[in-house]
Amino acid sequence: MGERGDLDALPRRASSAAREHNAATTAFALSLALASACAAPPEAPADEPAAAPALESPDDLADPPLRSPCPGSDQAFAARAIRLIQGRRPTGVRETRLLAAIIAELDARGLPGRALVARGLADGPRYRARWRGALLDLLRVPRLGASADLACYGHPGPLAADPGLAAFVRDHPPGDAPPPALRPWTMADLIGSSLALDDLSPLLRAHLIVRAARPLGGNNVAADDLERARRVFLGRGFEAAYLGRRLECLGCHHGGGDTPLDSDDPALDRTWPVLPGLEALVFGSTWEADERSAFAAFRHDGFADGPWRPWGASDACPGFVERPGPDPLGDAGHLGGPLPPGASARDLEATLARGLEGLRGRGLDLGVDDQRPPRALAALVTIHLADAIWREASGQPLTMPHGQPRGPLQRAILEGLARRFAASGFSLRDLLVSVATHPLLDLDAPDACSAPLPPIFAPFADANHAGDLLRREEPWLLIDGAAIALGWPTMERFPLPHGWTDEELLRALGAFLDESEPGHRGLDVVAALAWEASVGAGVDPRWLGPPTRDGDEDVIAELLRLARAAPELRVEDALLAISDRVIQESELGDAEARAALAALVGAPLEARLAELDADALEAGLRRYAGLLLASPQFTLAGLSPPDDATPPRLVVDDATTRALCEALAPAIVGPIAAVEWRCDDDGITLTGPDDP
Repeated sequence: MGERGDLDALPRRASSAAREHNAATTAFALSLALASACAAPPEAPADEPAAAPALESPDDLADPPLRSPCPGSDQAFAARAIRLIQGRRPTGVRETRLLAAIIAELDARGLPGRALVARGLADGPRYRARWRGALLDLLRVPRLGASADLACYGHPGPLAADPGLAAFVRDHPPGDAPPPALRPWTMADLIGSSLALDDLSPLLRAHLIVRAARPLGGNNVAADDLERARRVFLGRGFEAAYLGRRLECLGCHHGGGDTPLDSDDPALDRTWPVLPGLEALVFGSTWEADERSAFAAFRHDGFADGPWRPWGASDACPGFVERPGPDPLGDAGHLGGPLPPGASARDLEATLARGLEGLRGRGLDLGVDDQRPPRALAALVTIHLADAIWREASGQPLTMPHGQPRGPLQRAILEGLARRFAASGFSLRDLLVSVATHPLLDLDAPDACSAPLPPIFAPFADANHAGDLLRREEPWLLIDGAAIALGWPTMERFPLPHGWTDEELLRALGAFLDESEPGHRGLDVVAALAWEASVGAGVDPRWLGPPTRDGDEDVIAELLRLARAAPELRVEDALLAISDRVIQESELGDAEARAALAALVGAPLEARLAELDADALEAGLRRYAGLLLASPQFTLAGLSPPDDATPPRLVVDDATTRALCEALAPAIVGPIAAVEWRCDDDGITLTGPDDP
């Protein structure tokens, strides 16, 4: 870690570097060239569906044909991939070095090392926990209030690890019930099962129905007015979670090519739809679409509060009327094509199911005639999810608030990701690999990457810069990152039986809580102060409430225990170990900075750990850990740790090179039949049949 002045200056250095690029460069010409290079291959003909790729061969994971203007190192890639895929920071420089070594070994054998490492990270409990939480946010599942459903969404059971549940939902209509071995199940189980199956379509279909059971309430309002308000509430949530469109924007932003934002001159064109005309197919007429027709399927009256449960779900989940009667408001529904009279979310689910199956293995082929509207609906969902995953990686979507890309390169990137997502059978792993390995996210540090970029991340600028990727870390990744780094229990995505222990922290950081509190991503003093108050002491904030058992030790306590068995270790070794664990840096700065750290810890950096008062030493080390957790290196995303960091002498057992290799190699290298691997204290050794 550099001196404290360097920490404070970091955001200024990044923003200054971002301003230094030459705005007069021909960024638009570059964007057109890259858009052409990004173009996806032709889709399979409508009458010859392409088989979804197995994605087991390394050839299926080849990098896209783009080049980064200033590529980062394999260590930087490893740090970015760990954050995106597992929702944490590296356990230390040993982990990024190990993954970089695996990438180099695989590349030397003609295999796509980065893609295979990314796919290997998309496995295991940390991956599942990360994306269970992320999917709850992406689908806007409420956590508070009357519209929340803790019983159905909050408590995953054993079926969450069984891909058979999601496979049954995928392959059957909601009127069918699974075999006894797959019952009873809840939506919390289905989220995990969809991740285990690596197919998000069952979750998308089931959530569409189950979410319809909990709209907003109301008092002292006419029944028809309440029903109308409930449909609008659910419909707006569907727009935000599934479509990435807003009904009131369609008049001007419908992607049909005949709005004032379109131009035959590419330099003046401000609308680049992924597939022109999608909105007209979904809504019938973008000029005349209104809430009555678009939201008719979100009826509550006559459909919710019944004994029927889709796919035989548990009684913990809401029930519905299996065959609802006429629409009490008399609305004629149209979403993904005309809906039958008296339509409900069950009819909309059937439309979405037809559309998703029509795209599976085909990319974004819309087919012909009556296939087109359902597939167009599914295409909007596919594009929106691809955009959401890109945003998870970069901090910025590829679309504007109205849902359309603004430039040709944004359109080309989004189209390529969405096509692959659909062709892979809606595989989250494949989509994550595509995003993690995308060349335009492979950028060196802002102060080392002066090459101008086309307007991808800041679309209204003439040119972008690597510094545009710097932003405040996502709320849940910030919380989980601190807990995982120091060995604390992570915070639950749903409140405890009596609420979160620090709900104000979630509000300050901008976490999604419900439709009325959708969160934010801004940089503000309130969030910084709330975060420092929670973690600044370097002590477990008890985000899960009081400890459930005695004897648990976090990383700092484990480091101290290990240090007592090694009399030669000094205070400096402990500080370096904590710095490596939290921000993956190995510098303590100049003499002035070292003196400040000695004052912070309460002991000279050269003092032997075994000779100091244990309680006072632990308190000082925790203050240092809290300082690092509040530093820009930890609270900012988009800034990779330095490649030249030195592994510390003091390291906890699960972060040694051998332990990391034994934990990571089976998922990364194990599936490659032609390669054998062996872990030792120095790293990994790969051997193949052609090796001497």
